[in-house]
Amino acid sequence: MNGFSANQTLMKARSYEKKGNPNEACDLYSKVLNNFPKNTRAVFGLTRTHELLVSKHIEMLRQMLAEGQIGSVLIKAQILTKKYTHSFSLWNLLGASFYNNDQLIESIASCQQALRIKPDFPPAFNNLANALLNIGDLDSAITHYKKALKIKPNDSSALANLGFALTQKKDFENAIIYLEKAIKIDPKKAENFKKMALAQLSKGDLKEAIKNFKMILKIDPNDMTAQHLLAAATGVNTSSAPKKYVEGLFDHFAGSFESTLIQNLQYTVPETIAKLAITHSSSDSLGSILDLGCGTGLVGLHLKQSYKWLEGIDLSQKMLKKAQSKNIYDNLTHVDILEYLKTADLNFDYYFAADVFIYIGNLSDVFYLIKQRNKSPGKLLFSTEHSGKDGFFLQKSGRYSHSEKYIKTLCDEFDYQLNFFSKVNLRKEGNEFISGGIYLLEF
Repeated sequence: MNGFSANQTLMKARSYEKKGNPNEACDLYSKVLNNFPKNTRAVFGLTRTHELLVSKHIEMLRQMLAEGQIGSVLIKAQILTKKYTHSFSLWNLLGASFYNNDQLIESIASCQQALRIKPDFPPAFNNLANALLNIGDLDSAITHYKKALKIKPNDSSALANLGFALTQKKDFENAIIYLEKAIKIDPKKAENFKKMALAQLSKGDLKEAIKNFKMILKIDPNDMTAQHLLAAATGVNTSSAPKKYVEGLFDHFAGSFESTLIQNLQYTVPETIAKLAITHSSSDSLGSILDLGCGTGLVGLHLKQSYKWLEGIDLSQKMLKKAQSKNIYDNLTHVDILEYLKTADLNFDYYFAADVFIYIGNLSDVFYLIKQRNKSPGKLLFSTEHSGKDGFFLQKSGRYSHSEKYIKTLCDEFDYQLNFFSKVNLRKEGNEFISGGIYLLEF
């Protein structure tokens, strides 16, 4: 194909486009690109026609996503991208689908492909930033949110997401500026007020945070996150954090959970309680273990196969996927702790709970069910955020603290023996360490 024939082919392809024959146009644009891969007219033409041809597919796939059919969407979208290679909308939707399925690396690659095709496509910048944020690359996420906003300054989603990212960066002043813009554009979106309240709470502006939590509940009275955090902010001492709040919290941070805690916050609780169990054991094996709220599997990672059976349960499906990838658990179950303790066949030698009871205030049911339903004597190891006051308390952070005296009272009530207690630094919050307690009980 010489230059003249390429030009003639492009003119013919464009003619097909105008006549409403995109398939024929695609064939001709593809022929030009096979011979001249950098021909911009052919690239733009193929992009236009692919966008037109996938429009109905994308509408269907978005509906499927809204219905929660993520697996089916991923299969269909990947098949379509092989056929419609130049559709930036399709690549962006595939990136969003991978993100919803917690496949963050794949999400990043798909969004980047969308941007290679259309470098000024704000939704792809926004979706790319979301994935980067969830793998813990905070600076890159902020950069890409800003790129989205440079193209589309009034995108309330990108504004709110940037505000949320800046909150994590502890740049509260700028976070609030962007969130105010998002709220002004979309004043009925509860999620924008939630991000604003969290920014204000992190900044220490409790009064304004309370106002925004109340605003969320005006929009959606059943928002459990707002209910819980409003209680925390106003000093109401509830018995436990709502399941949906805990599940949503850890689903959101699953991708960056380990890097954030271990590298940035100097978190060592799983290693500490694993070593405590091994050190105090009179046997080479700990036997059977139930890891309550196992998360990404950090406790199991530090047990070094010092067990016969290791089982984990958690409310967050995305955290369980991370634990499963480590290939150290014999069984993993997506379930609430109390539901499991009430219904499962309990016959474990050890129960572990690393940073789990900070989302359960009243521990009476946990202690009762383990002691009454386990078929044999065993041990319970756990951490708490420590309180010098007697009892358990919902803190401004939305987490619970427990006193040593409260744990001792539970031991007396449910016939546990306290074999070990020590105060430790749990992890950093800001520039200071959170004071915690490490316990080893026998029942």
